[in-house]
Amino acid sequence: MAKILKLVEKVIEVNENTKHDVFFEIVPRVKCCEIRIYEGGCKEKTRNRAEYIRFYYDEYYKKEDYDKMINRLEELLND
Repeated sequence: MAKILKLVEKVIEVNENTKHDVFFEIVPRVKCCEIRIYEGGCKEKTRNRAEYIRFYYDEYYKKEDYDKMINRLEELLND
């Protein structure tokens, strides 16, 4: 649970402090979290710029998937 809260905090931080828009989705039934990133914001004609990153927090959990998500959010904050 702490990992999910950290992700939500990072998503909010990116949305409040950068020009990028990040959406967070959690699907408890399948124990999955996903972020959708729009670099530069989610204005019209940006569908092709959406980037999706997902990780599962069940028995298929992979630390590298979670780390990839956190690292990508950090990149956006440092942009």
